[in-house]
Amino acid sequence: MINANASIVIITVHRGPLKFLKQTLKSIDNQLIEPHHNIVIAKDIGLYQIQGLKKKNRSFIINKDTSIYNAMNIALQHKIIKNNFIIFLNSGDYFFNKRVIFNIKKYFSITKVLIGKQVLKSNNTTFHIKDYFYFKKTFLPHGSFIINSSLVISSIKKILFDEKRLIDSDGLWMKEIIRKARYQLSKLNLDISILSLGGISTNPTINTVMIYYRINLFLFFKESLKLIIFFFFSKNIYYRIIYFYKYDLKFFKYK
Repeated sequence: MINANASIVIITVHRGPLKFLKQTLKSIDNQLIEPHHNIVIAKDIGLYQIQGLKKKNRSFIINKDTSIYNAMNIALQHKIIKNNFIIFLNSGDYFFNKRVIFNIKKYFSITKVLIGKQVLKSNNTTFHIKDYFYFKKTFLPHGSFIINSSLVISSIKKILFDEKRLIDSDGLWMKEIIRKARYQLSKLNLDISILSLGGISTNPTINTVMIYYRINLFLFFKESLKLIIFFFFSKNIYYRIIYFYKYDLKFFKYK
């Protein structure tokens, strides 16, 4: 059953510099329509650092998670998401403009899954996904994937991220959500959010190289090459090479 009075809960996973979290929360606070709630799952941060970021409709869960997927699962099991839609807007990413919640709220009474457009941004270089609904292999961008919480909360089984998979759990989670929705899905020609390249899930690191080493030798060499390109070329060149290939992007001027 679709709740005609549903609002939206925004889940934010934070790692890294506090300025990225502030950027994300500012875009949430600037919305014309307030979200029902904002859950922030933050790692390696002190209570004193969040004093100026607190609001009555924002909850902070500090230093309780063990990984990004574990942080997402903590949020998905929070009682506040019940009877609402949810979206992941992670630290460093932000809403496209102040009308996003206003523009999508009218769809909450007619569908269970909303998929919009997402802009990828690196410094002053911006990219748009040509087929704005899907990455290749139907992997969806978090910041434009909005779902009814009833698809996660179930008396039989909760649909959570598989924390053991390390790399592709998010893509598999989204596919399972769409299957459970039985394709009650609306594709929107609306820009939902901006993904800041260089965030918690877009840069190669020694850690990602070692993860791929345990998974697959070919992927290990591929991630190693990405790491070399990232360190020895400019970041904009890296994103043009990697993201043009992986996500089938076109370049455009974003104002």
